[in-house]
Amino acid sequence: MEAFRIWLQEEPALFLGAAAALMLMSGSLYERQREHKTTQTLMLKGGTTLIAALVAGAAVWQQNSLAACFVLAATLCCAVADVLLEQIFNFGACVFALGHICYLAAYFSEAHFSIATAVSFVILLAGMYLIHRKQTVGKSGREILAVVAYGLVLSAMTAGAITYCVQQRDFGSMLTAFGAVGFFISDNILIWRLLSGYESRLQGAVLLLFYYGGVFLIAAGQVVG
Repeated sequence: MEAFRIWLQEEPALFLGAAAALMLMSGSLYERQREHKTTQTLMLKGGTTLIAALVAGAAVWQQNSLAACFVLAATLCCAVADVLLEQIFNFGACVFALGHICYLAAYFSEAHFSIATAVSFVILLAGMYLIHRKQTVGKSGREILAVVAYGLVLSAMTAGAITYCVQQRDFGSMLTAFGAVGFFISDNILIWRLLSGYESRLQGAVLLLFYYGGVFLIAAGQVVG
């Protein structure tokens, strides 16, 4: 096991490349079958995210840092939420929100609140408002409240990742920021789909690309950070 730890430190690109290839294959299989809503498709959906959790787990084993532990917890939340969204949507959304809070805890275990945090948070939240304001017309107060609450958590998570990148200024934090932005984009596509009622196969594929890419890059950031 010690040999693997040394190899992971010296050749992280090989490990991450293999994990990325596995996620790509698993995610592609899920994308082809996702309309069937079978147990197999749910396993593929959550299982693809679990590959990113394995990457985060490797970072915990390698570094044993608090940030890596929080990223592992967040990624596991995402894997569980992937399945729950198809069964009990509101519960799944809550578990995703918990995952975002874990990500936020990871970033601020090694960074601190700054002007960059506030500015990026306001910009992200304003962007969400501009994107979704037309779709919220005619929706119930409960639906609007849910979008606002999730938007606050999602924007805070992404702003935290940007802050982490600005303050750490290394390759790992850059991967983390790109991953968080990808997550932000994928969740906004999902929110837009839910509010507008419009869904297409291309839209779903783009959503999955940003989502799976996001969770992978955040986990990878801990390996190379």
